[in-house]
Amino acid sequence: MQIRELRPDDIHACVNLLIETYNPPPWNNQWTAETAGRYLADFLAQPSFIGFVAVEASELVAAMFAHRKTWWTNDELFVDELFVKPE
Repeated sequence: MQIRELRPDDIHACVNLLIETYNPPPWNNQWTAETAGRYLADFLAQPSFIGFVAVEASELVAAMFAHRKTWWTNDELFVDELFVKPE
């Protein structure tokens, strides 16, 4: 498994993975490709955005959307969204 920074060309796979993760039980959300795409795009639009993905056998299996915040000792990372391919 490889963990790397999220790239713009990962967004389509992230949208699909978010839907696959959260629409079935136990969450039973009703994400569509359009709403999930807008939701994730909101994170990317933030200047302090940082994201990571996990890739296994050329398949995106997890994603983390986060943002940096300045703190007096160091920058901190706050996770806004995290989803992992259900097994």
